[in-house]
Amino acid sequence: ILDQNSEIILGGELTVIDYLLTVRTDQFGGLTYGDTVTVDGVSYKVETQPQRFDDGAFCRVPLVINTAAANNIITLTGLRLVTLDGRYLITL
Repeated sequence: ILDQNSEIILGGELTVIDYLLTVRTDQFGGLTYGDTVTVDGVSYKVETQPQRFDDGAFCRVPLVINTAAANNIITLTGLRLVTLDGRYLITL
């Protein structure tokens, strides 16, 4: 399960999206910092070691979107970080 939580910071000028992947520990518990995973065609990098929870059967893996999967576009309104499929990640 991929959770995408967003937070608006800097007085509403910046939206930050955190990605958290919940997976079975026996299948994905060996992921380490910098590993690349693909979810629904989008590439992410593992940000920190997987964190087991409850009985340890599942773990949460913090992710960041792979920078190779995003484009920086400068517009008249500022900087926008957009995924290759057109989703806005950051607008300044």
